[in-house]
Amino acid sequence: MKNFSKKGCAILLAAMLLLGAFSFAGFSEDAVSDLPSDVCTAIVGTDLTFAVRADAVSAVSSRTNNAAVACGAGELTVLPAATGDTTITVSYADGSAEAFDLYVYASQEEYDYLKTVFQGKVFSVLGDSISTLEPWDDGGASRYYDVDLADNCGPDSGLVDENGMNNGGIPIRRRDTYWGNLQTRFDMTLGNLVSWKGKSVVGWMENDAQISRLGKHGTPDVILFYGGSNDIRLSKEINTFRTAYDNVLCKLKANYPNAKTIALLPCAPVGFAQYSAAAAEICALREVECVHLAASGVTELHPDADGFSKEVGCILDTLYANHNSSLADFVDPATEEPFTEPVVDAPAAPKLSFFQRLLQWLRTFFAHLFRR
Repeated sequence: MKNFSKKGCAILLAAMLLLGAFSFAGFSEDAVSDLPSDVCTAIVGTDLTFAVRADAVSAVSSRTNNAAVACGAGELTVLPAATGDTTITVSYADGSAEAFDLYVYASQEEYDYLKTVFQGKVFSVLGDSISTLEPWDDGGASRYYDVDLADNCGPDSGLVDENGMNNGGIPIRRRDTYWGNLQTRFDMTLGNLVSWKGKSVVGWMENDAQISRLGKHGTPDVILFYGGSNDIRLSKEINTFRTAYDNVLCKLKANYPNAKTIALLPCAPVGFAQYSAAAAEICALREVECVHLAASGVTELHPDADGFSKEVGCILDTLYANHNSSLADFVDPATEEPFTEPVVDAPAAPKLSFFQRLLQWLRTFFAHLFRR
């Protein structure tokens, strides 16, 4: 009876393992079964199905060109269509609703690479009004204000008059700014936001004091440098701008040698082309990645949430394209052949399939179980 009990347990365990193996084999890494309470990450091209309350009556995407949604019978189906993000609002029969942010990527490979750049990193920002957001900016005069903070958006803020008219600034959530979007996507920690309204690269961003403030709350792993719009507004001479831009990149490298600096070149104002070209030239010289945000299609100097979303899509696609380009362009000095992704040598023994390995393990398990 004792032996039968052991055999019965072994058979039951083996059956459970086999069932689990078949279940695992049918599961896609891209499929997400449960709806996160706030943020969901998805991969473009993958239909995602989430469980929602049975009384859900509709689902609406804030960007219809980005993600199509369908809702019914307690399921929400999302069909992502482009790099970027969208807010999906699910409405229920009792009049309540819930919303969550969906972030999408061009491919699984792009997402995997971007995680190596951003995931869990400490980042700091050096910029002007485009990057500011009270109360996160370090003493700067903000251009954007958190919609949830009455002190920043209420009558006493100086932005809203007695008739409720907004005299400046755009209320916006942190995760809707370009840097907050990146922070939320990749669970990053904000080191310091050194961004002030009206400040230029010349004279301010190149100043040692601003450079050192980027590390005020810890050494950053990533630095987002978003400057230049005020240099053209203030008609800074192009060579002076070029020198100042170079100063910033050199000082960032000297102060934070292990940080990855990403230079973001503004979309506007009109006439920024020569400044953008000068900045790109310096970035190439100093081996710093730069992103031409004009490629995002955004034309506003101070974008709204949708504009920032498009800019983030541009940033992510550019970084991944640069990564692929660098792999393709690199020539191995030893072979003078283009570099390819490293491949791990196959082991001497033949590679076993999952089921072969499972069978091998079960044989060992039974041998140990019934040995005398």
